[in-house]
Amino acid sequence: MDYTRIMRKENVLRKCMIGLVGVQAGLTLFAAVTTVGQKNKSSIDQKATQAVTVESKQSANEKENPKSDKKHAIKEKADVNNKDAVPTPDATVLPATQAGKMTKKTNYKKYSNTSIGWGVSMHADHTTPGGNVPKGISLKKYQAYYVGNTKEKVMYLTFDCGYEGGYTRKILKTLKKENLKAIFFVTKPFIEENPKLVKKMKKEGHLVGNHTCTHPQLSKCNVAKIRKEINDCAKTMKKLTGYNMDAFIRPPEGVYSLRALKVIKDMGYKTILWSIAYYDYDPQNQPSVDYVVNKFKTYYHKGAIPLLHIVSKADCEALPKIIRLMHSKKYHFKTLNELD
Repeated sequence: MDYTRIMRKENVLRKCMIGLVGVQAGLTLFAAVTTVGQKNKSSIDQKATQAVTVESKQSANEKENPKSDKKHAIKEKADVNNKDAVPTPDATVLPATQAGKMTKKTNYKKYSNTSIGWGVSMHADHTTPGGNVPKGISLKKYQAYYVGNTKEKVMYLTFDCGYEGGYTRKILKTLKKENLKAIFFVTKPFIEENPKLVKKMKKEGHLVGNHTCTHPQLSKCNVAKIRKEINDCAKTMKKLTGYNMDAFIRPPEGVYSLRALKVIKDMGYKTILWSIAYYDYDPQNQPSVDYVVNKFKTYYHKGAIPLLHIVSKADCEALPKIIRLMHSKKYHFKTLNELD
């Protein structure tokens, strides 16, 4: 018998057996690792779900418990200038839309918070004015506007309503007589003190936009503060008048930042600035009616959004003349929900 050949065969078989054992061990190890990985993934997904649930509950609690009394509003206004009282916004926050729903996370720190004071250079040749916009920035990207349709002979009347000066009813009467609609940007105190007047605005077909609660410069507010200023004003409107706030906002004093514009856009609002303005907001130092009318006569342009104030006696008395002037120039009037 050839023992040498037999031994060789046995060695080959032994090596095959060892190989099979190794393969089986490898498969067992792979199965164990896969099982552990699936368990870890399940645990991580469960924790993530819990975190989102907690965050949503916290957001809901904040919305259900707004502080809307006057004393609190006054304190908030003082706190805007107190750096210790204004917390630094988180790097990543969840913006709340006007409807109260959560949208995707936004890193607002990517957007500049440098204060920009709005101003325009009006042209006597009736061309579109230039505005104080940072180089390379498109306002429309942020749903912000200071003019409407610049290809059409159209004007959009806008009134700021910080407080009642006794002229609003006469302004509404003029608009009704001329069958024109405008927008009134109201503050929370204006709504609280004049709910019937705000209802009248809505009943007569006008838009009522947001002018915040305490009239702060929004570039000096953190993200949470901006939201609160806007949401509390809108909630007060709904509570006291039964009407929803129209989704337009005018930044107090025309001061904004790119970060503020982004927050406002994420809340579902359009930011409205202006293309015609003059000194009319001091009741104790009013221009003449002729001065106001001459401003429109000199600087009107296609797509104009003039800024008027309801505390201005001059604006109130000049309004019929402004309307007749623009009609003589073949202009017509639109509301901001017709922005192109």
